[in-house]
Amino acid sequence: MSMYFTGTTAGTSGGTYTSLYTTGTNGVTTYPISMSCHFYAENLVPVAALGVAPLLTILNVPAGDPATHNGGHSLTLVFNTTNAGTRIQARTTSTYTVSAVSAQSSGGNLNRSWRFAAAIFTGITGRAIWNEGVVATNSSSRNATGLNTFYIADSFPQFSTLSNRVQGFVQEVGLWNVELDESDITALRKGIKPIYVRPEGLRIYIPGIRDVADFVGGLPITTSGTLVVGEHHRRYG
Repeated sequence: MSMYFTGTTAGTSGGTYTSLYTTGTNGVTTYPISMSCHFYAENLVPVAALGVAPLLTILNVPAGDPATHNGGHSLTLVFNTTNAGTRIQARTTSTYTVSAVSAQSSGGNLNRSWRFAAAIFTGITGRAIWNEGVVATNSSSRNATGLNTFYIADSFPQFSTLSNRVQGFVQEVGLWNVELDESDITALRKGIKPIYVRPEGLRIYIPGIRDVADFVGGLPITTSGTLVVGEHHRRYG
């Protein structure tokens, strides 16, 4: 089974969407940080309103206020449609008032096909995005600190509640406190479960099978909206 998220367009009055977040990050607070998932985007057209829609995010959320996701610091695996074709980015945001910096994949149609993506953050000047087996990097200086919450399909704090949301399936979500290398990415892309890839550094693993749970850290998970569980996709080769 896999998790199905119902997205909505930015600024939609009364719009509904689905997302989830963990209480804590199981010790993932500083670099290196890696995150990955398999996804099936059903409709990326609404993303174009503001150009971005978060897929995975680890961020700083003010104490006692996880639902409004207004922390200024974040590391995000995010869709971007402000350029020709839909891109995937590994994006670092430090405050609302300072623009984010990103490693950005090449453009392409990401709709209605299962794909794999990973974002690797090695430090203030190091980030990489893997779109399937192709990597892009960025070395601009930007820092994110105080990271304390992990989101799926929500929480792009630079745009706060005006952010778009992903519509489609997400599964085999992993968050590591190590830098994944090319062999790790290849294994994950081929369908090897995150729990078997650099297990010493894996801190959160949410496969989306049968129910929504963190199989590594056992962190509590809060869901916003009605989360639908669909068919789990596995691929090899």
